[in-house]
Amino acid sequence: MRQMAGTILSPIAIWKDFTVPAGVFGEPITEREEDGCTVSELYIDGRKTRDGEVKIYGVLVKETDKRNLPSVLVLADFKDGCDLNLAKDLAHRGYEALVIDLAGKAEGKEKFTVYPDSIYYANLDSSVYGECELTVDVNETCWYEWTAAAIYAAIFLHEREKDSSVGAIGIGDAATVLWQAAAFSDVFSCAAFVAGAGWYGYRGISKFGAAPEPQFSDEALRYIAGVEPQSYAKHVKCPVLLLSPTNSAVYDLDRAYDTVARIPEEIYKAVQYSVGSREEVDSECYADALVFFEAFLHKNKARVKLPREIFVKGDIKDGKLVAEVDPDEEGLKEVCLYVAEQTVEPCFRCWRKVSEHSEKGEEGYVFSYSPYMGSKTIAFFAEAVYKNGFRLCSIVAAKSFSENEVEKFNRHKIVYSSRKPDMESVFAKAVENIKPPFGIDISGEEGVSLKKGPVDLYGVSGRNGLLTFKINADKYKPDEDALLMLDVYLPCGG
Repeated sequence: MRQMAGTILSPIAIWKDFTVPAGVFGEPITEREEDGCTVSELYIDGRKTRDGEVKIYGVLVKETDKRNLPSVLVLADFKDGCDLNLAKDLAHRGYEALVIDLAGKAEGKEKFTVYPDSIYYANLDSSVYGECELTVDVNETCWYEWTAAAIYAAIFLHEREKDSSVGAIGIGDAATVLWQAAAFSDVFSCAAFVAGAGWYGYRGISKFGAAPEPQFSDEALRYIAGVEPQSYAKHVKCPVLLLSPTNSAVYDLDRAYDTVARIPEEIYKAVQYSVGSREEVDSECYADALVFFEAFLHKNKARVKLPREIFVKGDIKDGKLVAEVDPDEEGLKEVCLYVAEQTVEPCFRCWRKVSEHSEKGEEGYVFSYSPYMGSKTIAFFAEAVYKNGFRLCSIVAAKSFSENEVEKFNRHKIVYSSRKPDMESVFAKAVENIKPPFGIDISGEEGVSLKKGPVDLYGVSGRNGLLTFKINADKYKPDEDALLMLDVYLPCGG
């Protein structure tokens, strides 16, 4: 369908003529045994074009001798290629995992998805990927071809075992592909998204900032309406889990929930944040994804019950932020509030966990927090932790206030002290994405931890270095004459 100049296509108009013929098959390349898994490389039938058929390169991983397993399609961030770390981990947890290449031909790649010359733009190196404007029809872009490939791969998984359940996980920018596929394919039983929730056309425009609503060109509007996840969310047909880092400069935390809120009311949806993370989500988020998959992919097991949405609202009262949190009570283990002062841009915020709250009343659990009078704005969200290990976060809200609305100066000059190791969350991992899968930590290791040292003093430790966002806010910013004090201990005679 050709798009007329000056018009904006909807997702329905883009995909209404897309069909997949019966029977999507795979052509084996190699098969090997590795780490207790059968690892099969193959080419999967893809979309037919005027000069040939797309051949989707993928790697299928399952525990050896296991059959009739639920499946998970892995759409890794484009720099991953067909990395097997996540696929193997899913296989050891009882799934058949298929990771596919979307990026196509590139220098140095031996095996890749083959796109015919007529759709050369599907190769990442020749695509409009990274641009937030479109000068051509959406169905003449890499995004259309990548989504088509994902749908074909999911149908291939579904047809391998009669009536098998197919879930999916999309990581980073590849999550955009999964949003589109989950909206216009009925094959998915559930879909988990890491970081990518859209609003890329709004980069640099803070949701809670003072900037006016931008005036977009027709090309930008075509991209927003035809590619962005927020435009596809209302068409999604399966349960959704969104996992988002709080401090990414690329993926907008404040607008992430806005995408999920567009999903139809009758469809299950949940959001979890990785606090202090920049371009990846932590192992707690991965644990959430595993509980999510268990709930929707295992047909022959008692279904894990997942909690409903958690609500939060707040206002400045009696000099404090007073926030009311209303979680699902069934199986609830813990509820808390996260707050960050002053910083409008999500990537620079220092989130502080507030655990103390009132007993639940008619307004839910009530939290109070005293902000610094010079901060002038405070962002906050709620988190609920459940006995089955599932974590659930609310929308990020924000309140502005004047200096005379808060009760005291309340400025802190101590950024961190080992003498008060539980004073608040200060540090995050300085380096992320050490190895694939980029965007999601499946190691289960703590990125930042407190360890007891000499004379029972605690010290903060980070396996990938330490990073703090704390001094971005005036409340904690050191004075020009501030001192850095360190306690150094050496063994006797050292």
